[in-house]
Amino acid sequence: MGVMGKIRARKTIFLWMIFAAGLVLQSSDAVWAKHTASRIIYGPTQLFVTLKGLRQFYIIDRNDPAQVRKVSIDSPPCGGFITQDGRDFYVALGEADAIAVVDTRSNSIRAKISLKDEKGGYMDPGGMAVSPDGRTIYVATESGNNLSIVDLASRTVKKRVPLGVGPQNVAMTPDGKSVYVTDFYSIRVVDTATGAVKARLDLKDPSSDAARTVILPDGEEVLRGPRDIVMAPDGKTAYAAIEDSGEIAILDTRTNQMRKMVKVGSYPGGLALSPDGRYLYIAHRDANEISVLDTVQEKVVKKITVGKDPWDITVSPDGRTIYVVNQGSSSVSVIDADHYKVVSTVMLGAVKGIFPRGLRRMLYRWRREKEKGRIKHIPFVSALFAVLFLAPFAFTVLDRGETAKTGAHKALAGTFSDAQHSGSLRPDPGHKIVFESRRSGNWEIYLMNADGTGQVRLTYTRAENRAPFWSPDGRTILFVSDRDGNKEVYLMNADGSDQRNLTRSEGQDFSPSMSPDGQWITFVSKRDSHREIYRMDTEGRRQSRLTAAGDNWNPNWSPDGKRVAFVSNRDGNNEIYLMNPDGAEQTDLTKNSAEDGRGSHSWSPDGSKIAWVTNRDGNWEIYVMNADGSKPINVTHHPAEEGIGMFVWSPDGQQIAFISNRDNNEEVYVVNGDGTGSLNLSRNPAMDDVPLWSPDGEKVTFVSNRTGFDEIYVMDTDGRHQVQLTFTRTREDYPRWQP
Repeated sequence: MGVMGKIRARKTIFLWMIFAAGLVLQSSDAVWAKHTASRIIYGPTQLFVTLKGLRQFYIIDRNDPAQVRKVSIDSPPCGGFITQDGRDFYVALGEADAIAVVDTRSNSIRAKISLKDEKGGYMDPGGMAVSPDGRTIYVATESGNNLSIVDLASRTVKKRVPLGVGPQNVAMTPDGKSVYVTDFYSIRVVDTATGAVKARLDLKDPSSDAARTVILPDGEEVLRGPRDIVMAPDGKTAYAAIEDSGEIAILDTRTNQMRKMVKVGSYPGGLALSPDGRYLYIAHRDANEISVLDTVQEKVVKKITVGKDPWDITVSPDGRTIYVVNQGSSSVSVIDADHYKVVSTVMLGAVKGIFPRGLRRMLYRWRREKEKGRIKHIPFVSALFAVLFLAPFAFTVLDRGETAKTGAHKALAGTFSDAQHSGSLRPDPGHKIVFESRRSGNWEIYLMNADGTGQVRLTYTRAENRAPFWSPDGRTILFVSDRDGNKEVYLMNADGSDQRNLTRSEGQDFSPSMSPDGQWITFVSKRDSHREIYRMDTEGRRQSRLTAAGDNWNPNWSPDGKRVAFVSNRDGNNEIYLMNPDGAEQTDLTKNSAEDGRGSHSWSPDGSKIAWVTNRDGNWEIYVMNADGSKPINVTHHPAEEGIGMFVWSPDGQQIAFISNRDNNEEVYVVNGDGTGSLNLSRNPAMDDVPLWSPDGEKVTFVSNRTGFDEIYVMDTDGRHQVQLTFTRTREDYPRWQP
């Protein structure tokens, strides 16, 4: 294109800009929607990122950060949440006064939920929280001055709870009974059962607040008063960011009283907690850094420099990686939480800062005047004024267009390469421990690192979720839940995503166990009025009944997957039986008039032996026999009760960990497979139970009530270095090491 051609092109673009700007700035609120914000949301495999004012959001593949997709949307989004199965992204649309339901597989909007009331007034939805059962969302509406309660089944607003001025963000207690909502001046506590405001904590005096915002040097507005709010994992504490005073408000949710205000630095905004609740991460917009607040010491212990204008934070379920969206630099900082170090930056490529500060302030004030009814339109001359400011920047963008096209991919490729090869983005190579906990008020499944850090909740229902069991490859977890009205066998990914009911029967289904090759699942069902053993594939298909006489339970696969041991009373007393995986060749191994099969039974790692509990010697003892039932021997030889509850072989097949009350209380013991070398490991006057070896055979986890509550502990295999892993003062149980 020649010189004259370029001039004509620029004149044409300039005229179109004047025309478009006049239309846009005189129209209602198209570009300057009030409630639009930069947010980052952690999904099962992806990060979802919104940037303030942009009609789009970004999707970052966590395993391959080079895979960044931009999804256009018809209204600037303001964050949201991902459903437990990872299939839907619910995102607030401030300008449209709606919630969009985005299909995460196709990245298309499947539905919109309107939040407008019968008068059609502005709502400006922002922060939201989802109920533990995933059926209801609670949305703060800044202009509506209410909390909109939305039923997701019907996708309608079922109730609006009037609140204070400008509701901002929402945090929910783990039991789903209360939500905490920040507004410009206070925190309000809403009872989710009744919709009533049951408490109000005033943090600012509205009468002394001449203006609700402070203008930062870059022209952005900062709220006076509380903005973001997060809930501790145990639900006992909430933390709120008070932007203009530079404080974190610490709220005791049991009394709904403000316990403490902690100075953390200027303009604290976005908040995120580590999964165990130990550290609170705080974004400081004007300082381009985040603070790390130790919630036990209640003081800032570290500052981390990130990109320009950090706005929102999310943390990985294992607690090892922090992600920060930087609004000013249109980027995501990836932080190694173990070393408090930014390991990479993912650039999103958006153009920011086009509008000068003065123009941004002017437009903001015009909109406020328009909302108050003092002016009907933004004057056209002002639109022209905006264009005059905008034109030089636009021409610069045009001149650099080709350079951006050719150079952007190279620049981003280098950034993504750093992120992709960062150790903090890879799965934790260490083994995890899955367990069940009542810390939320009902039994839920949790995951933690082997040292107790990175505790994260995997299930979120008001039902019971229990008995987690790893798949052989450590990628999925079987568990039992009554969320559908009766006990059913469920399967989920190791990060809690894609939870699905496999059994789907009207009877009670429980005790799942997966074959060593990961192809089949055995389970116990009472769908035929008594306990029988069934088999199905990992999709819940091809369900077939394997047993047919008496009560049959506790199926246990052999290490080679060729046989299943189980307990049956078909001959009038409990016996250990063996069968093929298809139910053929069912054989009684123990063949004794005494009771065999109390509690569990356990295969040796090489599959040559089976340990079980019997009272054939007059008291309960652990016996070991060959896998064909031959040569049974008593390995505990003690008049006390042995083999109470669970007992297991060590990974090398040399020892068995078990529970005995020979010291007048339940203790964790080990004994050699031939009955020699019995040793008390736990040695504590409390009740110690549920031992399980680590995969490398170097540690043993167990449950103890030595603090007055059932908590999970770990110790060396000789009983030394006993360390408490959970500290919830409720009930923790059934720890299982990841294979």
